[in-house]
Amino acid sequence: AIPHGKSPVVKQPAFAAVRLTQPVDDWPTIEGEEKVSLVFLLAVPLDDDDGHLHMLSTLSLALMDEDNVSALKAAPTVDAFLALLDAHESAGEKTL
Repeated sequence: AIPHGKSPVVKQPAFAAVRLTQPVDDWPTIEGEEKVSLVFLLAVPLDDDDGHLHMLSTLSLALMDEDNVSALKAAPTVDAFLALLDAHESAGEKTL
């Protein structure tokens, strides 16, 4: 799940990630209800034209890789979690 929005109080793009210990079985999505165990929040400045769309697109691509999602769910530390996202960037997919 990737809630995102623009706000006048946000000065620069940022994101947060949460790995749920108990998945939410009925998270509403455009495709119906989904089981969710990773939640990412994107916060962007109100005057951000399309930077958040790039962030959203890149993160979505990283999360389409089932092996990457499994690795994110199993990452033992925050540093390991972030390293997995960075590895996707190094593989040629520019990320956050």
